[in-house]
Amino acid sequence: MNKLLGMQARSTDKAALTDKIRFLKRITPMVAAGFVKLLPVSVLFDPPRETPIFYSDNYFEDALPAEVLRLFRDHALVKSVRRAGKV
Repeated sequence: MNKLLGMQARSTDKAALTDKIRFLKRITPMVAAGFVKLLPVSVLFDPPRETPIFYSDNYFEDALPAEVLRLFRDHALVKSVRRAGKV
């Protein structure tokens, strides 16, 4: 089936798998005590359920040092957008 779909067959490295299982077995007491949490790797790449929206009354001026904010304002180029014609 892999050849038909154009995929390469992957073999399992049994030695590496054995090392990983032994590691997990060694950390079992830490997991039981709550010092270590095991999560699937896919959790890191799942998108959030809701998109966070960040809001600031002062346009995040308090988040930047004054020198960086001054540099930004000195070099920022702001232009207004105008309608060119009928769409």
